Amino acid sequence: MNGLALDASSLAHHLLMDYVAKFLIVIVALIVLAVGMTVIWRRAGRGAERRDGGHGGRMAAREEPSRGGDASSHGGAGRRERREP
Repeated sequence: MNGLALDASSLAHHLLMDYVAKFLIVIVALIVLAVGMTVIWRRAGRGAERRDGGHGGRMAAREEPSRGGDASSHGGAGRRERREP
């Protein structure tokens, strides 16, 4: 009976160590992922040290182009004024 209890204890210890090892692998992978995302974020210019005001290249709400007939407001594709000869 003593040998059976020892085998069960050994099996439980082995399974526990296996679980701990896998948990540590996941933790290390998450740390590496966080560091990689931080490096990419800063290299893309979205960190605290932005020089252009920090809006990330997007247009602010007050800078949206008008919806009128001005062709220059949307890349030249739109209504154009007719010129009489």
